[in-house]
Amino acid sequence: MATLLEASVAAAELRGDRAEQQLSQSMLLAAWNAIGQGERSAALLEQLRGEALPPLAEMLVIDARCSLHFERGEFAELRTLFDQVMQRLLAQASLLAWWMVSPPTAWAAIPGLGALVERFCSEALHRCGDRELPMRATLHALQAATLLWSGRIDEAARRAAEAEADARWLARAPEIAVSLDSVRLFVDALRGDADGVRRRLDRLFHHEDATAAPDRLRFWRAHVAQLAVRALDLLGVGADALRHWQARLPTPRPGEPDPLAARLLAAEARWPEAAEAFAALLPHVPSVGLAGQGIELHLRASHALLKAGRSDEAGAPLARALARVVEWARTAMR
Repeated sequence: MATLLEASVAAAELRGDRAEQQLSQSMLLAAWNAIGQGERSAALLEQLRGEALPPLAEMLVIDARCSLHFERGEFAELRTLFDQVMQRLLAQASLLAWWMVSPPTAWAAIPGLGALVERFCSEALHRCGDRELPMRATLHALQAATLLWSGRIDEAARRAAEAEADARWLARAPEIAVSLDSVRLFVDALRGDADGVRRRLDRLFHHEDATAAPDRLRFWRAHVAQLAVRALDLLGVGADALRHWQARLPTPRPGEPDPLAARLLAAEARWPEAAEAFAALLPHVPSVGLAGQGIELHLRASHALLKAGRSDEAGAPLARALARVVEWARTAMR
């Protein structure tokens, strides 16, 4: 897709059609973001900054900025910009425009963003009307994610089943398999279904084997590895299982938070070191708080401190975790 859009940008430039070139560039941003080419996307965004853009191109540019903020863990900025996307979407009659900026299921796991994602789903479903469109199944899968990360596990499972039934009816089940497996992966983990978790991880990991270019495949497998670490750690698997997925993750840059390192220390029962590692992560919670990880890291820090014999220090992160649970409940579907 990126290659085709790069050619489209070049063709529009040759014709001197600046509006068409801008539209192609705005679509290219999403294609680059999808294969982990964030630096190229950021450079093009800077190039487009300050230009007068056609309405659809302007919205796609803002959406591309959302994706970059997501990858950087800048969730407050993401929330602000996605609200701007929603404001522009409401003026768009075309369902294609809604489909082009459909948020990934992972965004539903960001504190304070669930309500916007749910609003997106409701508005888009209203525009679908009674038509049997494949987009309906995609939207139901996204709704399942918002339910999951607002703590409504059983409802999330039911909505995911509804989305799957819609997709089968429309002969489009493979298209939403990834979204559904991403949701059900955590439903299975929360229910203690280890076989279900491993089965879904295997499907997700190999989903793009036959079609993806090397850059996209590396990007995708690293994404699945991040999901795997969270889901498997919820199940309490051993360190060997976590190390298996560690090899698929990019090496953290100096100073970058590394929750996996702390998880490995805990899995190896190296509690004094684990306590230090989890405590060191807590200042970084605003950028790693996706999918409830902020709350979890506070709980893990408290547990590690207890196991390390530092019970007098364990209360503070536990209290912060409980406070964050209350905050999450207030903001998850606000």
